[in-house]
Amino acid sequence: IKVIPRSKIQPLLQGEITIESENYAMTSIDLKVNEGVRFPYLNNFTMEFVQQLGKYEKYWLPNYIESKVKFEASLQGLLTIESLQFHQLSNITEYKINEAIPDSVENAVSSKYGYFVTDTTAADTVLPEITRDEVRAIRPIPLTNDEMQAYAQLDSTMKFEKMIKFGGPLSGLIPKGDKEVDTTQSFLFAGIETLSEYALLRNNRATGILIGAKYNNNFFEKKLKLSSQVGYSLDRKEVEAKLKLGYLSKEFIINNIEGEIFNYTKSWQSFTPYQDIANSVSFSLGFDDQFNYYLSKGFSVGVGKNFSKTFSTSLKFTSEDQKSLVDLHSNSIINSSKKPRPNPAITEGQDNRLSLKFELGEDPFGVQIMPENGIITQYDYSNDLLNGNFDYTRLRLAGILKTKTFYDELFVAPYLLLAFDAGYINGKYGPQHLLTPNSKLGVYSHLGSLKGVKPYDFVGTKMISLQLEHNWRTIIFQALSLDFLSDLHIDLITGASFLNITNDSKHKLVNSMKPNYWETYASISRILAVFRIDFVYNSNKEFSVSTGVGVMF
Repeated sequence: IKVIPRSKIQPLLQGEITIESENYAMTSIDLKVNEGVRFPYLNNFTMEFVQQLGKYEKYWLPNYIESKVKFEASLQGLLTIESLQFHQLSNITEYKINEAIPDSVENAVSSKYGYFVTDTTAADTVLPEITRDEVRAIRPIPLTNDEMQAYAQLDSTMKFEKMIKFGGPLSGLIPKGDKEVDTTQSFLFAGIETLSEYALLRNNRATGILIGAKYNNNFFEKKLKLSSQVGYSLDRKEVEAKLKLGYLSKEFIINNIEGEIFNYTKSWQSFTPYQDIANSVSFSLGFDDQFNYYLSKGFSVGVGKNFSKTFSTSLKFTSEDQKSLVDLHSNSIINSSKKPRPNPAITEGQDNRLSLKFELGEDPFGVQIMPENGIITQYDYSNDLLNGNFDYTRLRLAGILKTKTFYDELFVAPYLLLAFDAGYINGKYGPQHLLTPNSKLGVYSHLGSLKGVKPYDFVGTKMISLQLEHNWRTIIFQALSLDFLSDLHIDLITGASFLNITNDSKHKLVNSMKPNYWETYASISRILAVFRIDFVYNSNKEFSVSTGVGVMF
């Protein structure tokens, strides 16, 4: 039987299978993968398998088995690993058919040395040493000249990592096992790690430059969780701090109990993929501040329940005194003369609210090396009965849904992704409670964010944002025989986003706003393994370019 691949894209086998015509028994296999079998960052991948069977009584059983695997690894040429090859050969002879199995085999158990013994209650036995002459005497098939030379040169002290040879510009970062450790470099890395773990640095147009410290740790077998931070704003001349304590339990009905006290500058947005440190870096480089801010002072208590590894819920009560913050000058390294976007005043008051939150699957606002399905939703309820100054209900729902489209047998198959973000608010509230879609942060755009708009270009009370994206992987490059692009494992992505938002409140933060907005984009992903570039055209007839984190797999 000739095994012929349907195409060079689909990962099928090719080769030959031999069948005995009388009994339709398989007698030999000689197969290898075709070029459609591709793995990210592995080039020139080949895998071969040969098996010859012999007839013992009326059974066809394997006599000779050989397998070969060969590949080269390359991280976009920055870090390479020279060709690695694995070759395994086995010979099986002297079959005995339907023989009685001795008790010693039935009762054998595994030894720590890797072989099987009948009795492990006695002292451990050392593996017997066999001379080369004894090995030659029991070997059913003699070695070839090349095999004999390799066997003679075999070094039992050689470790696998010593056999790997790295190349490329980043190869110098790979530590050499046979070299002494550079203590200066060790101290440098230790210092950077300490700063990232304990140092607090923030820079935005409402706080200015804030310097402080943070501490996060778990105690008592990771059941008690402490999270704290304190800093001093050089521009506001004020101290900001947060302290959170949580108790984690897997045995109790409630898995998480936490309480927090705070007095700090808080952003209006609670559903965002951008952390404070990322926004601080972007703002310091001269880009727009992603958020609007108010001064938040109060406390919160909450409980949480994990129904499974992928589904959890939490209920939290927050008592928060909200006050407006004035604008500060820009502390940007680049374009320091640029006047920052105004920080709007809020409706001040005591916001006491209950928040019910559900999380299913992966966090849609997290960085994912492979997009996974996930939904997050939160319902906020603020009422006069809670002794606050606001009376509103707010619902926010966001998520990512992904499905393979074609060639689903590929290790990295093309897929269609839907990212959505919707919300609604009604009642007595301030401008700080309004909804706004996530936009790009400087030149960086997170998955699901609108790439062609700036922060707070759209603000409203009802909102729905949809983003439909198709990752074609390397299929188009393979179909066009552009092997140099296929070998770089670059993904081609096309997509479109749509936003519908209306503002029925008296808080008009935007002078003029169209209710509908759309944009289309084409992207090149997995540049240097992790980055992507998006080329965007929107309904305002504007063309822009943004970057982001691409999928690795």
